[in-house]
Amino acid sequence: MCLTLGERGRATEATPAPSATPSASPTPLKDLPISSSLFFVLDDTLKSYGVPDDTIVRAHLKSALVIDGVTVAEAGAPEQIKILSSHGASAGDQSGYVDIYFLPFPLKDGTALSLRAPTMRLTPRVTTGQESTIGIADTVGDIFVPYYFLASQFRKGKNVVLKPGFVLRARTAESLSIEHGAVVVKPAAPIAVATSTPHPAFDPMPMVTPTPFLPKKPQAPPSAPVSSPSPTTSPQ
Repeated sequence: MCLTLGERGRATEATPAPSATPSASPTPLKDLPISSSLFFVLDDTLKSYGVPDDTIVRAHLKSALVIDGVTVAEAGAPEQIKILSSHGASAGDQSGYVDIYFLPFPLKDGTALSLRAPTMRLTPRVTTGQESTIGIADTVGDIFVPYYFLASQFRKGKNVVLKPGFVLRARTAESLSIEHGAVVVKPAAPIAVATSTPHPAFDPMPMVTPTPFLPKKPQAPPSAPVSSPSPTTSPQ
């Protein structure tokens, strides 16, 4: 029993704190629609400098993917991220960047789920407050530090460095469902363009009855004029 000192120094029994209410279990997924989020943990370092194009960065699924009670992919399932292009930081306060592409994610039954990156180009994250601080520091430096503007011109920007353990989010480019106990992956429907011409299943009725086309009758060529015979004289 836990005793505490109450009013006037009397020992009183401490009231136990109410136990925390257990959190509700997440609602099981019936299907996985297009543009759903999947989270992957990096196994390799993803950076914007010293990396050739088409480099593969390994990652794994953070949590198991369960659809309608069926485990589609186990936690830790491998995923590969391709570096399409990258550029390191340079002078002039130019930050580096790296363009990434998620390869199709292999599922447990052997099929693959197409993914896309929410942001294909990764850049160093600079908040509004940091940008304001840098701007104020540059203004003060220009006022009080001689030739500060020259030093700022040769200042190197920041690089993208994501170490192992960093969590990246990907979005599904296809829908995923369970039909008759089997995994079904459906691609996205084609995008309807406003300028595209619809193709109806029937011939629409014309607004105006078209004038029938009547071919012209061929005309006979004009004949040459017939000359009247000249009178002949008979001999007397």
